[in-house]
Amino acid sequence: MPEQRTRPLPEVTVQQPVLVSIARSAIAFFRLLVATHISGRHTIWPTSHLTLAARIALGSMAAALAYNTELNVLNTFVAMMTFACLAYLTSAAAVRWRAVRRLLVGSSVTLIENGKVLECNLRRVNITLDELMARLRLKSIFDIADVEFAVLEPSGRLSVLPKSQKRPLTPADLGIPTTYEGLGSVLILQGQIISANLDKNRLSEGWLRGKLALMGLEPGDVMLAMLNTKGELYVDQYDDRPKPGSASAGEEPPAQNR
Repeated sequence: MPEQRTRPLPEVTVQQPVLVSIARSAIAFFRLLVATHISGRHTIWPTSHLTLAARIALGSMAAALAYNTELNVLNTFVAMMTFACLAYLTSAAAVRWRAVRRLLVGSSVTLIENGKVLECNLRRVNITLDELMARLRLKSIFDIADVEFAVLEPSGRLSVLPKSQKRPLTPADLGIPTTYEGLGSVLILQGQIISANLDKNRLSEGWLRGKLALMGLEPGDVMLAMLNTKGELYVDQYDDRPKPGSASAGEEPPAQNR
């Protein structure tokens, strides 16, 4: 019989599996972004055991796709999209129907009511008295007698209402009038002028550049420039060392430009 010659197997370099892993990891990363976008914001910030499970499952699928080269990329993608859509549908159903919300998300449980600890509810949620007191200490409450109500939310966070005699004084308690304090506007972020926020505050780019010139700065020298609701300009430089002859920040813009 004629001698059969076997074909030599093609040499596989070390770089090939590394490049495959990098490519699969990149695919898994972007598909995970798509899946979390479809499933909704609740998956990104878990507020219940349902959304926490969805986040863990999506992350596990993406990780398996990245390192397990035996998995089919298309099938894994379909599985991730199916899971993301189911997570979105269940979240939408929980928002619309209260019964579904109570089933999937759960409800709040009162642990302290009118200053009295409800032991039956502690047993119901599997929390010991030591753990309750530890959570109160995280709220800067070291005496359980100072608590009027404590409620365990579906997210696992503890909401606490101190007794009225133990709450900090507010201007309303003292009858002191206060002025409006809203959100500030970012005018420069990492050296880039935010023109939309300038227009929103009826300010010009020339006004902003003039204020920076008084400090010896250019927009590229500024990491953050913010205008608060009082009209005060806050400027933070990339180089925090003061320059000679520079003016201080915190000046109010002229009324005609506001």
